[in-house]
Amino acid sequence: MRFGLDGRSYLVLLIVALAAAAAWWWSRDDGTAGRPLLGSAAELPDYAMADFLLTAMGEDGRPGHTLTAESLYHYESREESVLTRPQLTFYEEDRPVWDISAEHGLVSDAERFVFLSGDVEVRYAGATPARSFEIYTGELYVWPEDRRARTEDAVRIVQQSGVTHSVGMSAELDQRRLHLASQVRGRYEP
Repeated sequence: MRFGLDGRSYLVLLIVALAAAAAWWWSRDDGTAGRPLLGSAAELPDYAMADFLLTAMGEDGRPGHTLTAESLYHYESREESVLTRPQLTFYEEDRPVWDISAEHGLVSDAERFVFLSGDVEVRYAGATPARSFEIYTGELYVWPEDRRARTEDAVRIVQQSGVTHSVGMSAELDQRRLHLASQVRGRYEP
């Protein structure tokens, strides 16, 4: 008895052999099993920190501002750090007066700014409740050394006396000045 293979049989045999080779290749353990794929080495952070805290001192030796975050990942190739749940606090005479928080942040090493995004909240603790207010926006650039901030997003400012809306805002934090850019409208109650 003689067995012959036609062209169709060769094709089926070739497919089965390739499937067996692929199964063997994927099942072999080269030591990477269970590790997440993180990308190339150029995309990896050069260092990371949990519960990060930075205190920058003023010229008088007192705290000028603090920056905290749940996590920080620094990328040397991009000269920036990525922050999770960042919070910036600015002090005047050892009293926290500006408190800025967000879901995400990015710190530029070269340009010395902090970019905040995702439910950005700015709280100003005035000397009295009537002088205190809160600002809500989607994105905010902050230059801590210059004590200034800017956004082009919609802004909502809540005070004891009312609510103000604007599109775009810049702030001089040390002067306690807000400059509202456009489409400003408000509701005030005595």
